[in-house]
Amino acid sequence: MSSREIKNEDYFPVLRELFQVMADAGLWDAGLSLVGSWCFKVYQNHCGVEYFPERTLDVDFAIRLPYRGEKINVGGMLKGLGLEEVLNHADGTVFYRSGELSVEFLKDRGGDGRERGGAYEPDLGIAPVAVPYMRILLSNPMEIKARDLGRVVVPSMAAFFLHKLLVASERRREDKRVKDYRQVEAVAKAILAQPAMLDEVKRIADGLHKKWVKKVVTSAGKAGVDLGATNAVLRRAGIVEAG
Repeated sequence: MSSREIKNEDYFPVLRELFQVMADAGLWDAGLSLVGSWCFKVYQNHCGVEYFPERTLDVDFAIRLPYRGEKINVGGMLKGLGLEEVLNHADGTVFYRSGELSVEFLKDRGGDGRERGGAYEPDLGIAPVAVPYMRILLSNPMEIKARDLGRVVVPSMAAFFLHKLLVASERRREDKRVKDYRQVEAVAKAILAQPAMLDEVKRIADGLHKKWVKKVVTSAGKAGVDLGATNAVLRRAGIVEAG
């Protein structure tokens, strides 16, 4: 596809409306970020990341907690858009569904890292899922303003790059692991084209626990797929020694 075709690719109308509702409610300013595969799609359409067809109907938002914005019933907002609230009785988490489209909220998994269940957040009216390493994404936001999307906050590509390397190393399903590494490599190529972004990778990595940094390096070295650009980013950012 040409760059023009990529930029003109239509987003689901309900998704554009969803982003606008988030903006009108001030949630982008209160610590909300679009993460997951739709975040990667934003990178493809607006940040120079190479395009390859990859579709998902799962829309993931991460929220920084403790929440410091104005009290708002996000769950009620989504139901007002026609999405159905669905409770996972196994762990207490909640997601929202409209046809094949699914919306889920995530938060950083703190403490000992074992709790996944979503505690209800009364100031937001949602029960986000606890996910490891999410703080990397939430601490490094980047704002995108686009005609087809409006205003959206996503993690910086440097944060996405490091986070995906950590997550991919823990995937049990082969297809999801390969998908993660494919996204890592695509983002790495865009980072190499922007020298300032290499500094961003180094800055974020310098703030991570040493065990996490070691895991990033191990993940890139044992991915089982070609990660030439990824390893080049790690070398040029000084995370691994050139050799």
